[in-house]
Amino acid sequence: ILGHGEVKTAGPTCNKAALCMDLARIACFSKEAIDLHLLESSISFQIHGFAIIFFLTRLDHDGLYIMYEIGHLEFPSSLAQLAVFTKLKNLNILLLVCHVFWKFCKKSDIPSIMQQRHRTSVKLIDLIDLTDPTKDRNRNCLVRF
Repeated sequence: ILGHGEVKTAGPTCNKAALCMDLARIACFSKEAIDLHLLESSISFQIHGFAIIFFLTRLDHDGLYIMYEIGHLEFPSSLAQLAVFTKLKNLNILLLVCHVFWKFCKKSDIPSIMQQRHRTSVKLIDLIDLTDPTKDRNRNCLVRF
């Protein structure tokens, strides 16, 4: 298992709380994949409507998992917009994601060190319990969706 993803259709209003929980779930899945399979990295994605964000999660140091955003694209919503999607900028982003996947998403060359570095995971249910149950659509969200 080298990657995970979450997909949400776009609604009339953006449910940022659900998207943030999806991102937390992706992070947990990526961490577990790295720990269980002794991977160097795990790639993941989040789709909301026609937007897709790619992430790379790595265990860089002792107990420190870092999740990098490596690409953000808007897919065309119609055939008329297909020409806009095939611009060089978008193709470069897709090439970067492909390059990152083939370079970093593999079994670690140093599995013994990876086993020493990993930490036990927080249960997803405990993470949900830490979140504020109230939702405020006017509250600022530091995560871009």
